[in-house]
Amino acid sequence: MARTVSLLAIVAIVCTTAFTAEAVSAKSFLRTRLAAKRGPRICCKAQTAACLACAESIDVEAYCEKKPSTQGCPKENQPAIYEQDDFKNGINKDLWNKLRGGGVDLDGCGTGVPALRFQATDADNIFPPSVETKSLDLFGGGELEFKLKFCDGTPMGGEFNNSNGVLVQYSTDGRKWLKLEAYEMSTSGEQLKKGFETIKISLNKKHHLRAVTQHTYFKFTQLKAMRGNWAIQGVVIRQYATATTAEDDFKVKKTRNLVIPASEKRGRRIQIRLVPRR
Repeated sequence: MARTVSLLAIVAIVCTTAFTAEAVSAKSFLRTRLAAKRGPRICCKAQTAACLACAESIDVEAYCEKKPSTQGCPKENQPAIYEQDDFKNGINKDLWNKLRGGGVDLDGCGTGVPALRFQATDADNIFPPSVETKSLDLFGGGELEFKLKFCDGTPMGGEFNNSNGVLVQYSTDGRKWLKLEAYEMSTSGEQLKKGFETIKISLNKKHHLRAVTQHTYFKFTQLKAMRGNWAIQGVVIRQYATATTAEDDFKVKKTRNLVIPASEKRGRRIQIRLVPRR
């Protein structure tokens, strides 16, 4: 009787083990078939953050950090327009401070769209044509957008030679100017002579951090004081709401002074520890 029970127990264990192995094998088989059916990852074709992030195999948050203005990114990552000028009604006096050797051209170098045009001859060899903005609060970071064109020569201003062009600068005091970007005839002239090119310069913790201040100035100027003919159009300055300077954690704008409320001053104990002189 005991031997019969033992045999039955052994048979039961063998059957159970076989069943379990078959179940695991079947599960693995189904997983393999499902994976084969799925095939390569398929992403949507729309120009939205979700579709573009899928195409690059990264999450949406990482994609929006790289390109915050993409449709579908959180609005808090998008800069708001701070100042702009399309030159349709002359010059925006709230934006510009100093103008030298230029003026509004309603025909915009033959494009039919108003622009701020600068013209100079070889005789104008003292100061290059330029325009400067007023002080701008870009403590939270921002973006400078504009359109640039190298115009055909006229009696008032000849075309650039290969060593000349346009320089975009910034300053934190309105006196000392530093380079942001340069566009020379030798490298960019062929493209910029065809028509107005849209240019965007980011100002954040990764790009041009030193220009991210509460008192930033911009300047468009000719590289050299000699003949030149160029124009800018559609100038837009955008500002982020949150701080991205090196002075803090890139999230919250710090206060400059520590103020203790009067209610906290009253009743506060001041402990002074006396250390004996050795």
